[in-house]
Amino acid sequence: MPRIGLVLGAGGIIGASYITGALEGIRRATGWEPQAAELIIGTSAGAFIGGLTAAGLPTWLLHYRCTGELARGVSPNDDLIALAERMDRYNEGSWLARYAPPLRFPRPLLSSPRAVLKGFVAPRRTTPAMVLTGLLPEGVFSIRALSSICRTAWPSGWPKQATWVTAIDLESGRRVVFGREGAPRTDLHLAVGAACAVPGIFAPVAISGRRYVDAGSYSPSNLDLAAGLGLDLVVCISPLSCLGQGHGFLAKGLGLLLGPSVARRLRREREKVEATGTPVHVVEPTAEDMVAVGWNWMDISKRPSVMSVAVRTTHAALCEPRNRWMAEVLRGCMQAPPSWSEVRPAEPGWH
Repeated sequence: MPRIGLVLGAGGIIGASYITGALEGIRRATGWEPQAAELIIGTSAGAFIGGLTAAGLPTWLLHYRCTGELARGVSPNDDLIALAERMDRYNEGSWLARYAPPLRFPRPLLSSPRAVLKGFVAPRRTTPAMVLTGLLPEGVFSIRALSSICRTAWPSGWPKQATWVTAIDLESGRRVVFGREGAPRTDLHLAVGAACAVPGIFAPVAISGRRYVDAGSYSPSNLDLAAGLGLDLVVCISPLSCLGQGHGFLAKGLGLLLGPSVARRLRREREKVEATGTPVHVVEPTAEDMVAVGWNWMDISKRPSVMSVAVRTTHAALCEPRNRWMAEVLRGCMQAPPSWSEVRPAEPGWH
């Protein structure tokens, strides 16, 4: 059976919505379930959705909870529906209610001197965004609400499914991949919280006495981590690939500033993976998706429309002749995913 890697990139609340819709579109077009992936690699929003997927939540459930649309052939599970309702309670209220600042004084400047120093000493081993991350002060908002959503799905330990969550260690200025051999051990919800702590906005997440933030400044996808693993196919969902195609002055400005570097980074990482013999298929927003996205990537009210459009555009793309090969590979992996009760561990598992 083909070994599939799933790489989920950064993109804020709207990026998470796009990833959910894209995964549901893939599932409807091919029957492939993300829980069948050999490995899930998640960055920022992708770490959040990847963590929930590894915790046993099917994509149809996340889609249904936001849109009210139940996919054809899906039988609702009362326990799963109740779980999704409990998780979504943390999304209620205003921004300040969800992300109330923690009771601590943030570092006002240079959150990571080592990341800045690394940019000057070894510029080829870092990115301008990483240097900026080091220069920025610590964020003032708490990521606790998002971490709590993940903790509701997976209270402690680490899922059985191979899941890698990327973050930046502010003490060393280096990328850390939680869940990979040799990485610090922690609970899934803490790792996901660290992965989603956008530098300069959200306060770092402390794990074993070290501060961690979103690794999107190192790479919006961290696709390079899939190189040399012997996978038969890597599916990379990259919400930020189409920066600059959004609508509105702010979206265009953001695209002009960041779009070219995001595209170059993704291309280099894709070439690195394919050089090891593993084909890569990138799923990215279309012009229709970008109309639904608009300019505010943190607007929680747009989740239903972004998901619905992503389901449609991803499904349509997989029906195109140029993508038929990937659809056939995924269909060749079709198998019934483990039930939610089978995924839930009797006791915490650690990585």
